[in-house]
Amino acid sequence: MSRTSRPNHVPALSEHLFELNKIISRSSLALLFAIMVWAYSVDNVLESWTSIITPSSALSVYGPYDWLEIRWTAILILSVVTILPITCFEIRRFAIPGLTKPEKIWLNLFLILSVILIPIILYLIWFISIPEFTNRISNLDSIEGVSQRYDAKEIFSLASGFSWIIIITFLATFSVSLIRFFGFSDVKRKYLSTRIFLICGGLIILTLPSVFEGLRVIIASASISIAFLISRTTPQISLRRHSLNVETLMDSSGYPQRIAVLDCSCEGACPSISQDKISEASFLGIANLSCKALCLEPEEQYSLIQLANSENLSRIVITGCDGTPLPHSMKNNLEKLGTNIEGLQWLDRSPNTPKSWFFQSLEKYFSDIQIK
Repeated sequence: MSRTSRPNHVPALSEHLFELNKIISRSSLALLFAIMVWAYSVDNVLESWTSIITPSSALSVYGPYDWLEIRWTAILILSVVTILPITCFEIRRFAIPGLTKPEKIWLNLFLILSVILIPIILYLIWFISIPEFTNRISNLDSIEGVSQRYDAKEIFSLASGFSWIIIITFLATFSVSLIRFFGFSDVKRKYLSTRIFLICGGLIILTLPSVFEGLRVIIASASISIAFLISRTTPQISLRRHSLNVETLMDSSGYPQRIAVLDCSCEGACPSISQDKISEASFLGIANLSCKALCLEPEEQYSLIQLANSENLSRIVITGCDGTPLPHSMKNNLEKLGTNIEGLQWLDRSPNTPKSWFFQSLEKYFSDIQIK
């Protein structure tokens, strides 16, 4: 079977990595610039913060390096919050072309809420909660004739610790969500997500100050759990662009073939065979996919076209029908890519047909085309 030349719609992986490297470079430069700006103005922010601590005269710095630690930690937190909108915009611009409509809506909503809520939450922690906390402690511990002195570094560490928890939790949530969007294979997605969670959890444990001693593991576990739960709210589209386990095979005529089996349930009307069963069929190098109703869901159609292009598929075998109900626009796009649509027409089978028959029909189909 001959293949037509493929248009170069999807950028190569090297182009994506180059663009991602540019985003990292621009964000790093923005962070450096923000640090330089805040280095000259952070003293005013710290002065405003200490002035609302009751009583402000009771704050003391006991070590020669404590003030430097307070100052530069504040600079770093303020700089990260400052470049947050810029970085979110850059990553959104990078990710949005490859996302479906529900994914775009989720990503936009998540980024907008993050850019708005994170600064608000940090402000509430620093200028409302911490001053109120010290005020209440001051009233409880007041003893007549004894002047109160509080370690400014410890109070600052309490506020900065909460700040890093929020920032790291956001980064973990965002990173894992992007992995789900980019749709790596299940094994690779779990591997990358686990590594991100372990890194972020380790950062929380290692960076939290001594005032959180004894709570670090609990806080890290809670933060990772929150990030995991939020990332699970990403739109679940059965067909999405992701890495497939597909290899270039040779058919009996000597033509190279890259094949995917699409297990379409046709909104439950067609018997479905589990992905594990398809994988067990020993169709080495033949990818397997699943969807709900390809002929009715535009998002699934779009995702399948993206897959056919990015994975250079020559043949897509649909289990439910023969591809006739598919929209003409989709067929034309696949034809331009040199991808043929074929079907097993399982919809014609009786509901009482044993599942073993479907599995055997799949094996028979590939034995008939004599894939070597």
